[in-house]
Amino acid sequence: MPPAAPPAPPDRCPRCDGAFACQIATGACWCAALTLTPARQAQLAAAYDGCLCPGCLREIEHTTSPGAQPLV
Repeated sequence: MPPAAPPAPPDRCPRCDGAFACQIATGACWCAALTLTPARQAQLAAAYDGCLCPGCLREIEHTTSPGAQPLV
């Protein structure tokens, strides 16, 4: 029997460098429950490569409002 594969390394948040596990491949990612405006989503996509961690996205979600200062 072949040895078990080592666990995949955690993803790293490009905003805070924190470790997290992206679950988009499972179809039940935590980020689907967040509400970000299309403009904020576009801003984040332009500023960062890859996914942001749950903490950063929650912080951004709570500060997304008309006139809010950009967090990126």
